[in-house]
Amino acid sequence: MQNFQVRLGRGGFGSVFEGVLHNSTKIAVKRLGPAVKQGKKEILSEVETVGNIHHFNRVRLVGYCAQRSNRLLVYE
Repeated sequence: MQNFQVRLGRGGFGSVFEGVLHNSTKIAVKRLGPAVKQGKKEILSEVETVGNIHHFNRVRLVGYCAQRSNRLLVYE
């Protein structure tokens, strides 16, 4: 398995990598770059907002990490 070896995209806020969970579910993990100056409080607020949006044209947020410099958003 080559989790997080395949970069799906890159933008101003970080890079997005392909991954697979233990149950074989494919995911996309967005790693927020050092240029993003959001603190833990701001990240958690964004996660709450994005996590509550359900629309057929938008991928679903399934998890996140906001520990120190590890700021990750996990999408389906």
